Amino acid sequence: MDILPLNAAIMTLFFPLVLVVPYYLEKQEHQKYVTKLTKLVYLLGGIFVIGGIIWFAIMFILRIINILDTEAKGFNLWFIFSIIFSYGLGAFISYLIGKKRNWRPPKRFVVEISGQFKDETEDKILIKISSDQEMWIQKLNVYSKYKKEENITQTFLINIWELTKENTNS
Repeated sequence: MDILPLNAAIMTLFFPLVLVVPYYLEKQEHQKYVTKLTKLVYLLGGIFVIGGIIWFAIMFILRIINILDTEAKGFNLWFIFSIIFSYGLGAFISYLIGKKRNWRPPKRFVVEISGQFKDETEDKILIKISSDQEMWIQKLNVYSKYKKEENITQTFLINIWELTKENTNS
C-alpha cells in the first residue's frame, strides 16, 4: 500500500482553508476576529504550504538517491518522520515570520493614522486625530509602537475594524 495518497488527501482537505480564511475575514462583520485568527492563518499556512513543499522535496530527494523504497519494511517510519519533521519545520518558519511581523494582519486590514497620544487606560489609548476629534482605540488593535508623550505627532497602525466602530468623541 502506497501511503503517498494520505498526504495528498490531507493537503486537498486543508489547503483550501488557507485560501478561504483570509477571504472570509475580509468581510466587514468579521473584522474584529482578524487579529485573533492571523496567528492561526500563519501557522496553518506554514504547516500545509511550507511544510508540504519541504516534505515533497525530502521524499523526492530520498527516492532519487534510492535511499527510500516504497516496498521496503522501514518505509512507513521514514514517511512518518518526514511528515512530522517537514510540517513542524514549516510551522516553525511561519511562526518566525509572523513573530517578525508582530502578528500584524495583511495590509488590507490595517490603516495608518497620524495623530497625537493623549491618554491611556489599562486596555485603551486616546488618540487626538485633529483639533476637534479624538478616538479611543483598544491597545490590542494598535500594531505600531508609540511614545506616551503628548503633543508629538506620530503614525499609528490600527486595525481597520476599530475605525468602523462608532467611537469618536467630538
